[in-house]
Amino acid sequence: MINDKDYKSRFEVLYQLLARTHLCFYVWKGLQKKEYEVLFAKNSNFWSAVLFSLLEGWLQSLANTYEESKYSKQNEVISVYSLIENQKDMVRKLGAEKIVNQNQAIIKNISILRHHQLSHYNVKHLLTPKVILKKFPIEYAKVEKLLGITGELLHCLCPDNDHGFSFDSLNEMSEVDSESIMTCIKYYLEQEKKFYDWAKNNPKKFCESGQSYFYETDK
Repeated sequence: MINDKDYKSRFEVLYQLLARTHLCFYVWKGLQKKEYEVLFAKNSNFWSAVLFSLLEGWLQSLANTYEESKYSKQNEVISVYSLIENQKDMVRKLGAEKIVNQNQAIIKNISILRHHQLSHYNVKHLLTPKVILKKFPIEYAKVEKLLGITGELLHCLCPDNDHGFSFDSLNEMSEVDSESIMTCIKYYLEQEKKFYDWAKNNPKKFCESGQSYFYETDK
């Protein structure tokens, strides 16, 4: 067993790690609208890197925070399972175990994906990725369900039994931020097109005007 001070420090880090996981997932989710694909194509290398980084970020983070291994059993990593084993409040410990058990299927699949793709580049998986994903699918509805119990889980693991947690605002604002960014980009591209169309149709005025981008497109 780890001492109370160490437990509290580990819990605080776990909280930060899970908050980061929520941030990556919901920013990523906010970028999944089909209509954004046209905008992504405008700067495809940048957006490919962004989307891949966000996806891998929340997958890796979930796999790490729910790591169940000899390292978690020996308290060598910060994970949900490690803190469950060291939770002295038996009622809340049982509550945490119940929450994790109810989401065991998706936790297992994410852990397998981590082992074969994120932490290690398994040859069979990378050459035939559909095989393992068919056997151990990552269903995003189940991922979101797992994230949905973060607050309740943290309450069960928190050193103070009267402390509540909610990620609803973070989740919502992370999606809103993504959508706001895409709205700004869409608006910019629309204005850019108007500008190019105006310049093409009015080459003389364009050369003579010396006016700003927005001034001319507003005329």
